[in-house]
This record gives sequence, structure tokens and C-alpha cells, in this order.
Amino acid sequence: MNSAVEAGERAARECFAKWEKITPDKIWIEEPEPKDVPAKPLVLSFEEKYTPSVTGFIQFVTFAIILAAAILAFLFSP
Repeated sequence: MNSAVEAGERAARECFAKWEKITPDKIWIEEPEPKDVPAKPLVLSFEEKYTPSVTGFIQFVTFAIILAAAILAFLFSP
């Protein structure tokens, strides 16, 4: 989310530079860290880091069902 905000601010500065409201050297500036909300690292738990997406979960379940059906067909075929 932070990168999206920075990209929007940079795009606004590019527009201002094109309209000659600011100089082009002020487009790419480092923003100071806000004092009211300090940045802190995001720590992910094991579940958050390794839980698959919905698409990945559906693919896994589909693969498991097909594999189980193939194994059962092999074991119970005469």
C-alpha cells in the first residue's frame, strides 16, 4: 500500500513539473518518515506465510481427488 501512495505522489509531482509548477529535480525525492505512525516490520506467522491461495487450494484438492481415484481404480481393478 505504501508503494502505491508513493507512486501516486510521484505521478502528481510529474504532472506539476510538466505544468512548470515545480522544477523537474523535485520529482524524485525521498519522503520523510511520518512521526505519528512510525514504520514497523510486518512479521508473518507460519500459517500466513505458507497458506495457499484459494486457487492453489482448489488445484491441490483437484489433484488429490484425481490421484486418489487413479489409485483406487488401480487397486480394485481385476
